[in-house]
Amino acid sequence: MPQAEKPAFDYIIYTRTPWNEIPRSRHQFTTELAKRYRCLFIESNTISLQPSVSIEKIDNGLSVLHVCWWFHYKLRYRIPMLSNLYNRWLFKQIEKNYEIGKSVCVTFDHTSIEFNNAFGKSIYYATDDHTRAGAKKWNFFLKGQWNMEKKLLEQCNLVMVSAADLAQKFHPWKSKLITLPLAGPKLHDPPAEKTERSKPRVAFLAAFNHQRVPLDLVKSIGHSSGLQLICIGPVKPEFKQAVQACDSIEFTGPLTGEALYTTLRSCDAGIAPYRIDTVNSGVTPSKLWQYLACGLPAVATRLPSMLGLDVPSHLIAFSETNTDFVELLKHELSYDNNMKRKERYTWSQQQTWESRIHTFVETCRERNLLP
Repeated sequence: MPQAEKPAFDYIIYTRTPWNEIPRSRHQFTTELAKRYRCLFIESNTISLQPSVSIEKIDNGLSVLHVCWWFHYKLRYRIPMLSNLYNRWLFKQIEKNYEIGKSVCVTFDHTSIEFNNAFGKSIYYATDDHTRAGAKKWNFFLKGQWNMEKKLLEQCNLVMVSAADLAQKFHPWKSKLITLPLAGPKLHDPPAEKTERSKPRVAFLAAFNHQRVPLDLVKSIGHSSGLQLICIGPVKPEFKQAVQACDSIEFTGPLTGEALYTTLRSCDAGIAPYRIDTVNSGVTPSKLWQYLACGLPAVATRLPSMLGLDVPSHLIAFSETNTDFVELLKHELSYDNNMKRKERYTWSQQQTWESRIHTFVETCRERNLLP
């Protein structure tokens, strides 16, 4: 009998991110690219004594590769020897099961050197990795990460960055460099008119854990602020338990696609607070673009990466410290109106992943990087 033909992919997107979480830049980039090309999204591995890979078809253009391996991804990507071992093993699994001879590798992970090197055409998309300029202090760990990132920069045919500080950091590789800023969804329906509520609904897109999310701030909103907090995303059990006494907090779990934007449109504002003492200061929350696309006033903790954010300053309110966050949020809610909602939406629709993918494809065509 003839041998079954292996599934083929145009782009293989390598990440250290779970697929089933709030849609971050790599999810949105992949989802939009998959409207035009066959894409395989490789998510972060889970732990198993029996390493394996399995594929899940999301739609006609997009599949997700679920990976099991011996060590948690947060450990193995920090240790070059483990990272290289994992990446060599992973490539062999993909090569055995799928046709990838013409595939282009797009990596969001600067430790993917051994995997990336196996492809004839490869692209590094640097967003808010922990090696981004903004680390509180230099140390041995960061030096090792930077050395791996430099190897990847040498390997790749194209390097994409999401912000000006990364372009400056990668200046020695400027011949390979283009800027592809963060973006938001293309939503054909304009936002609904502002609804007056006795208890405004506040959307919070996040992965809810103690490390990144300021628990005290979440409690203060949930207890006595006169606001209803809608938490969208995966939640750690200990985090949920810590706020279970707050009757004004609702957890929806991860939402994507139309379910996500229906929920966001039902809210009156969106927030992006962070624990300044623990979060990577290079983070730029793509959730802000999602809030603006739904016409919502957006309030965020100001991190160093946001100082040069390419967004009109009046569209996002920045809290310098989380102590004044709730008052700033209430101020933005009280001064919101339909004209501002339309302005946010109109601006966001000029900054969509649809337009970013158009730029990406045209760049790939110019540099002979199409599949």
